[in-house]
Amino acid sequence: MKRDLDIIRNILLYIENADNNRIRIYDISVNLNLPIDVIKYHIDLLADKKFIILRGCVTVLSPDYKPYDAIQIVRMTFDGCDYLEAIKNDTIWNNVKKDLKRIGGSASLDIVKTLAVNIGLKILQE
Repeated sequence: MKRDLDIIRNILLYIENADNNRIRIYDISVNLNLPIDVIKYHIDLLADKKFIILRGCVTVLSPDYKPYDAIQIVRMTFDGCDYLEAIKNDTIWNNVKKDLKRIGGSASLDIVKTLAVNIGLKILQE
């Protein structure tokens, strides 16, 4: 499976806007209209990067009786919040994606954040 920067951004936005600290992968899947395995993969990547903290791991059935890992997202970390702040603005995000297309459409999250910060600074200086 390939990492998708838009999915990562949308997951972080969902977490930020959640009204509790028991965010389930199933709920994100339904909200973003993406398969659970795609969401789980990106959640694992965010946890690997230490952008989020997870709790629990049991397999349960969704309302449509499909098994999924009932992992809860406890919260975003400081680094996760910083990354999201850099890419949250739609104008900045669209400019980041435009710049990334010149190098193949993807880059490390550190490069994405640096691009976003630089674009944000340029906008502020105008």
